[in-house]
Amino acid sequence: MIVAKHWILFGTLSVGLVSCVGLASCVSSKSDQSKTASCKIETTPVAELNYGSRYAKDSKNRSEISGTNNEDVNTALKPVDDLVQDMSRTANAALAETSKSKRTAKADCVFDAVYLWAQADALSNLNTVNAQLSSPSRLGGIAAAYRQILPLASKDEAAKRVVADWFSRRAEAMVVFFDEQAPKKATQNNLRAWAGFAAGEIGIVTGNSQLITWAYDGNRKMISSANVDGSLPLEMARGKFALHYQLHATSALVGSIASLCREGYRLDAGEFAGLKKIAQFSLEAISEPNRVATLAGEDQKIDPIKAKKTSAIAWVEPYQAITNESVMQFQSVRPLANSKLGGNMTQIYSGQSINCVEPISG
Repeated sequence: MIVAKHWILFGTLSVGLVSCVGLASCVSSKSDQSKTASCKIETTPVAELNYGSRYAKDSKNRSEISGTNNEDVNTALKPVDDLVQDMSRTANAALAETSKSKRTAKADCVFDAVYLWAQADALSNLNTVNAQLSSPSRLGGIAAAYRQILPLASKDEAAKRVVADWFSRRAEAMVVFFDEQAPKKATQNNLRAWAGFAAGEIGIVTGNSQLITWAYDGNRKMISSANVDGSLPLEMARGKFALHYQLHATSALVGSIASLCREGYRLDAGEFAGLKKIAQFSLEAISEPNRVATLAGEDQKIDPIKAKKTSAIAWVEPYQAITNESVMQFQSVRPLANSKLGGNMTQIYSGQSINCVEPISG
């Protein structure tokens, strides 16, 4: 059992802290000197997140966005999203670097950014339900980038322990929230999938098998909840955003399973077949959105997929790695990248073949 802990954020730390309360006055810390010429990562920790829903109050299926609310949420999350994007980009560059000294420098750059956030106990004050629901995908992105550079960084064990302890606190609080406090649908839909992704990444970098088990339990439940055609019922209930959220859930689900399978975890044959149905429905729906419109009862609204705007389908790369099925559908827009999954998925999963299925016993 993972027990909730309560921690105090110390405002007297030497690093700057940003309090994001969903108002226009919450500015990105890019306005300060936290980005240096040698290490271009946003490092000012975010002390708290405190905002409401981006959807209109009278939108029962959460498909009508309020312009003002949406702007407030985006403003509040911008410093965190900046960090995730900067970290994934630098971590990917470290993996691609051929010079050992430059590779180490880039890895240390990512490590130092996470270390500052860990020292400040950032993201410990999530003061609204919506902040609790939207932060796991960002936390997962930080952990995914950190996981890439951890073997390359030159930092000592004491510094690594500071980071591991912070990740553990944030993950434990996240688990308690989703198990005990989150709205019922949020414990089963795309939000739970992203929390599972975060828990899995943190479980791997901290060696916490309980977090990994929690991630896999959530993945399996989502697979089992899918309709026969592979559509996800809770996402199909989101009106004009049904396809958007089907892809959002699939991203976290496939990303999490592939990441854990690289560490030796497995699905049984039935679960793996269910995962493939979800992925195949998602791929077909991109080309034929009317399939989703029929289920959702509304024409679908989704941003066009194009080069450098591939976050919705970046999961295709880990999917190919675990199925050995080539998906040529998006060849013209590769590389496929999603900073919340760790950045450039084409780079990370290039040439990989990952066994994800338990052998049939007997």
